[in-house]
Amino acid sequence: GRLRVLRRLGSREQAPEGPREAPLVIVASIKALMQPTLAVSDLQEATIVLERGKSLDLDQALARWIAQGYRMSPSVEEPGDLNRRGGIVDIFPPGDELPLRIEFFGAEVDSLRRFDPISQRSDNREQVVSIGPPHEIAFWRRDLALQRLRAVDTSQMRREALDEWNLALDKLDLSERFEGRAFYAPFFHTESDVASVQLPTLLAHLPHGTPVFFSELSVLARQLDDLDAQSELRRNMQVEVGELPAVFPRPYLRWEELLSQTLPLALVNLSNNEYGTGAWPRADGPQPQALTLPTSLATPADLFGGQLRRVVEDITARIQSGEQVIVVTPQAARIQEMVGERLGEVGPRVADDPNGPSVENPLSRFTAIHGTLEEGFRSADLNLILYSDAEIFGWQQRRAVAERRRKRDRNAEERAAFLRGLKPGDYVVHIEHGIAQYDGLVRRKVGNVERDYLNLQYANGDKLYVPIDQIDRVSRYIGAGDIEPQLTRLGTQDWERAKRKARQAVQELADDLIKLYAKRQLSEGFAFSPDNEWQRELEASFPYVETPDQLRALVDVKHDMEQLQPMDRLVCGDVGFGKTEVALRAAFKAIQDGKQVAILVPTTVLAQQHFDTFKRRMTAFPVKVEMISRFRSPKEQAEIIAQLRRGEVDILIGTHRLLSKDILFKDLGLLVIDEEQRFGVRHKERIKQLRANVDVLTLTATPIPRTLHMAMAGIRDLSVIDTPPEDRVPIKTYVVPYEENLVREAILRELDRGGQIYFVHNRVHSIYYTAERLRRLVPEAEIGVGHGQLEEHQLERVMLDFFTGKDDMLVCTTIIESGLDVPNANTLIIDDAPYYGLA
Repeated sequence: GRLRVLRRLGSREQAPEGPREAPLVIVASIKALMQPTLAVSDLQEATIVLERGKSLDLDQALARWIAQGYRMSPSVEEPGDLNRRGGIVDIFPPGDELPLRIEFFGAEVDSLRRFDPISQRSDNREQVVSIGPPHEIAFWRRDLALQRLRAVDTSQMRREALDEWNLALDKLDLSERFEGRAFYAPFFHTESDVASVQLPTLLAHLPHGTPVFFSELSVLARQLDDLDAQSELRRNMQVEVGELPAVFPRPYLRWEELLSQTLPLALVNLSNNEYGTGAWPRADGPQPQALTLPTSLATPADLFGGQLRRVVEDITARIQSGEQVIVVTPQAARIQEMVGERLGEVGPRVADDPNGPSVENPLSRFTAIHGTLEEGFRSADLNLILYSDAEIFGWQQRRAVAERRRKRDRNAEERAAFLRGLKPGDYVVHIEHGIAQYDGLVRRKVGNVERDYLNLQYANGDKLYVPIDQIDRVSRYIGAGDIEPQLTRLGTQDWERAKRKARQAVQELADDLIKLYAKRQLSEGFAFSPDNEWQRELEASFPYVETPDQLRALVDVKHDMEQLQPMDRLVCGDVGFGKTEVALRAAFKAIQDGKQVAILVPTTVLAQQHFDTFKRRMTAFPVKVEMISRFRSPKEQAEIIAQLRRGEVDILIGTHRLLSKDILFKDLGLLVIDEEQRFGVRHKERIKQLRANVDVLTLTATPIPRTLHMAMAGIRDLSVIDTPPEDRVPIKTYVVPYEENLVREAILRELDRGGQIYFVHNRVHSIYYTAERLRRLVPEAEIGVGHGQLEEHQLERVMLDFFTGKDDMLVCTTIIESGLDVPNANTLIIDDAPYYGLA
């Protein structure tokens, strides 16, 4: 993202009229500004402008790009990749949305086209293109940087740390990507004294006179000072234990250094407070203009946290008192209906404002709009309040970028995923020609058409070229064990004989499966109705962007529910991939046809989380959600059971208690089993009694072999959600010896970004000692302790404190492994990891 901003700023300077993509406003965090980037001169030096019809020395350009850090790759799929095939060059500048395909006719640039990195198809011709560097380090000065790095005194470093240091230098020499390479940025600048290098930031690229708005100068100064103090503490620790050379320069800017780059800029402080001591330490040069924001223009709207009854009462009171109310939410129709019902109950009231609404039509000052906004506001000057999902429910939908990506058709996605995972040497199967070995993509010209082909190697040296638009006829070879398959001979009957033999084996297996499954298939269940308006409103209120896998699973589940045969579907996916949302929508669909829903979970903590989720999401609808577990008293349980028998409870969430003989449903239509592998044989026998003619939906991240085999064999239907949610960052795993400094640093980093931490210690007898040790190590953190031997109310309080953010860190046993999803917990520290199971 920073490279994209740099590229657009550079293009704006080159063309004063302003290209279409040049930014008018840049919004940046203070952390993004304190990180160094390329200097203006470096960016100009590293940028090549290509134009159709102009000449370019291809060999010289390739050498230049490789020196900058572009890496040669068999196919260009990721930013920083470079590939040459004769007179065709593919390159993916990180500052661009799509990679570029350059075709040469001799030394002349004949064609410039953008192409899809997944399908490799190109279109969208360009006339002029700027290609910038692949990252924010001036790698073309690699020799100078390595000379400086090798001159650093490393005599006091530990042997293991020195090995890592030398490994990092080797990777820098080869332009390889690795974690932490930005720390070496000062060594790539031209100044002779590395320690006094004035590292440039994004501010250095802004034209003179650009207005820079600082929000709360004193807060920014304090935050950067805290970050600097933490970094210096960590640095000193690493120097003391021999992890870092003593003369290693700082790879970031301090507050004073950052301000020194604002001299040619127009500075404005957005604040209602004074600067504070030390917030503007520079006495010379321009001082920032203080701009006080008018407090009455717009203030934050009230928050309701999903309490829909309060929302409706608040809206009713406001429109009766003459205030204009606007609600923007995907559940606009439902809100409009509830406000109308509420006004009918309380009756119209004459407003104090003579210009207020008429007695006959109080709804004239209320508008409900179907849509999404980041947040709402209240303006006393305008006599107006606007509510969004952020105020009503405590979240807002984030559907911005994904709508574009979702337009790709399903087949194109599957073909692209297959091609992306294919490597030369992999075994594949062509539906008509049999088993072959993939030997990469080649570009061939047949007639007047030039396109890409898959090169497949068969037995006896035979080759088959498959056009890339016929890739759906090729699949990956999957065989038992590690035995290499025998390649098929082209022009023989070998492949036809193998297919006949496979069909016969499948037929025999099918006969057995038909007998096994006939009883359930022949039994009649309940065919649920198609989706209605309420179903669409509930689904529109989902605060995240559904992944393609999640949408496919939802379609499969709904299709099964609308059939007369009982559903038996397994949904498999990792924690946080959206299995609960699939179950929630299926449950709501069942409720609308008057059926009850049972949700069986293995632990009380997971039951509580599901209970909170279902209740919050369905608060806008007349749905009764209850939970039965050890968190509920015997009296509460007896009352819930009585309501269940009378049909007053729509959704019952429970642990093993749900399988007791006194739990009787009036009309059960759907059974959801979460984490089936955690239930024993006795429990499964009871589940079988429940599921005779009931639709069954099983959710799991780690299916047991028997369940997985039934799904793969077709006895049970299977939906897999293996696409991570939008913008999810890949998980980084480190296996290291226990070191308190490292633990403290990991915790502080998570706290700095407002996150939470799990610390798993699977010994109850020593868990409180461990928690106390961590409190002394990180006094900044609020720490809770949770394990299975706590009383139910104690455990409930601990888990709720963690869910609501009261505690920063939860020291716990493996009680959390049963599918808990706390989106704000991004760091997991496992104590004595070798002693844990796979789950």
